[in-house]
Amino acid sequence: MLFRSRELQTHIRIAIYRHKTERTLREREEWFETVLKNIADAIIATNTEGEITFMNTASELITGYEFKRIHKKKIGDILTLIDEDKRPFMNNPVDSVLKTNTPLLSDSVILVNQNGDETNISYSVSPLNDAHGNIKGVVLGVRDISKQKSVEKSLRKAQLSLQRKIDEKAGILSTVHMQLKQERELRSEEHTSELQS
Repeated sequence: MLFRSRELQTHIRIAIYRHKTERTLREREEWFETVLKNIADAIIATNTEGEITFMNTASELITGYEFKRIHKKKIGDILTLIDEDKRPFMNNPVDSVLKTNTPLLSDSVILVNQNGDETNISYSVSPLNDAHGNIKGVVLGVRDISKQKSVEKSLRKAQLSLQRKIDEKAGILSTVHMQLKQERELRSEEHTSELQS
């Protein structure tokens, strides 16, 4: 009887430990998911087939797709990227990273969302590797840089306007300088002629 009691106590301790460990693991998973979902930048993860396995709220907003509707769909079928000259990308960056296992960065491209709206973005695509270096998928981070682009455009416009004004004033100064030089030369000639007479 004593043996069964000890065995029962051991099983109870193991069950309690397992329960605590599973609860802690669940809490950590929920915490990480909450962090990822609430990051301001769009985060999209895929498996090794390029199928979408995770999207946070920001990625749903910028792409116009709800995660539950496109879960396990190929990212290349969902994500449309074009360069600033409105030409589509020949190679999907996610597919490139899956093939090369090398991160990619871009500081300025245009994402075309589900409704055809365009957003200036920068992105980074990184492989998701296991402890042995084997690729398990890809994570895509997207940042909306539309406001930055708008500010840059306004600054370029202001810079051009300022340069035109500077050029205009420089032209006026050059004309005045030439007139003053001619007037000085004329006075010098008059003064020389008065001295000679």
